[in-house]
Amino acid sequence: MLHFGKISDIIPEIRNTWEDKLFLTFDCDWAHDDIIKDTLNLIQQYQVPSTFFVTHKSDVLQQLRALEYIEMGIHPNFNRLLLGNLTRETSFEDVINQLRNLVPEATSTRSHSLVSGSPIEAFYRKTNITHDSSLYIPHQFNSYEIHPSRTFQGGVKCPYFFCDFASCFHQPEPVSKLVRRRGLKVFDFHPIHIFLNSESPERHENTRTIHQRPDELISHRFNGEGARTRLQELLNLARTHLEPSCIMEECGPRF
Repeated sequence: MLHFGKISDIIPEIRNTWEDKLFLTFDCDWAHDDIIKDTLNLIQQYQVPSTFFVTHKSDVLQQLRALEYIEMGIHPNFNRLLLGNLTRETSFEDVINQLRNLVPEATSTRSHSLVSGSPIEAFYRKTNITHDSSLYIPHQFNSYEIHPSRTFQGGVKCPYFFCDFASCFHQPEPVSKLVRRRGLKVFDFHPIHIFLNSESPERHENTRTIHQRPDELISHRFNGEGARTRLQELLNLARTHLEPSCIMEECGPRF
């Protein structure tokens, strides 16, 4: 049976903390409570360890906090600073501290738009953020083995190789093949794409005006293979006996 883990469980030097495991992560991205609950309901059916990266205050946080197999990280948005919009925050420390106040127990992060840098990483370490997943190495273009790594500041980098939104632009490998890849396997999903079962960027963009109206949005859910069905396929593997290692032809050479 395939095993799942939380991002904070990863210790780069101890391979059995991440090798032959699947890591499900979810970027909340300011989704409506009912849309986040929709994702949470799927996870609760299987009770697999998962990491939710929080963006905003929500009643759902208490539900997430009550489940021992779920951890909450932070999903800071530094874009306003980069664009010169200083009306809400004046520094990256402000952005991080606001989310730390919402989720003081968080030890993991993935920044919106994957913004990172040495000063940000140093502040993460000061605020007990140990694991950073702000690096995307698309599985469509790389067949080499991904590893977690230590930074010179002592933090842990945990790259992800699957993104539900990116898969709307490029045909992803079948889930059954992805899970057989060697190395670190971190999957990135978004509740809004799970809710819509997004299969194209247009499905998300064309419904932006009703993203906060889930009762109306549900009628736009795609009836076919998309983000939701891929997540469900991964969750089903929690109850399926599979050999996690793979043959060279499927995964490419091991370095």
